[in-house]
Amino acid sequence: MKKQDLRVIRTDRRIRETFLQLIDEVGFDAVTIKLLTDRAEVNRGTFYHHYADKYELLERMTNEIFEKIEATFEREIPFVLINQKEDSPYRRIIPFLIFLYENRTLMRILLSPTSDGMFRNRVRDYMQQILFSGLPEQGERLVPENYLIAYLSAAHLGVIESWLRHPNETSPEEIARIIFTISMEGPFRAAGFRR
Repeated sequence: MKKQDLRVIRTDRRIRETFLQLIDEVGFDAVTIKLLTDRAEVNRGTFYHHYADKYELLERMTNEIFEKIEATFEREIPFVLINQKEDSPYRRIIPFLIFLYENRTLMRILLSPTSDGMFRNRVRDYMQQILFSGLPEQGERLVPENYLIAYLSAAHLGVIESWLRHPNETSPEEIARIIFTISMEGPFRAAGFRR
């Protein structure tokens, strides 16, 4: 029984790894089950034993990744908040960025334009949840909240995507500082323009 279980696990891992390679090479839309099973050297029936289609495969992979992200965030955020300094509100996103960095190859593929966008949308929604759930109610906003959140989360995601393409150049902590500097000071001031 254990040998069969190990074979099933290895086959599933091969399907997933091949799927990611193909997304990276040809894009999600061009991945067919035939191409995937040929490259992974598994029967189509074996693939369908594990997944209904490529959409289910991607959805299950995405759900598993987010379970890990949420567990990492829940485990690390108490330490971040305890060690938080008054001048470093960006520290709240560091556990999330560390997870992305530790899984950078996978994240780069799933966040790339060649993927289907489902993972990217989940990341954006998650960032909105952890970063913007505590926006103050008081004060008059210059723009409606939904546009503000959409702008900031898209900008943050753009920085993260750029970073994942060149991950060895900057630490997760520095990326958090960069994101919050751009957000708090504004892009023009961050670029060196003065009023």
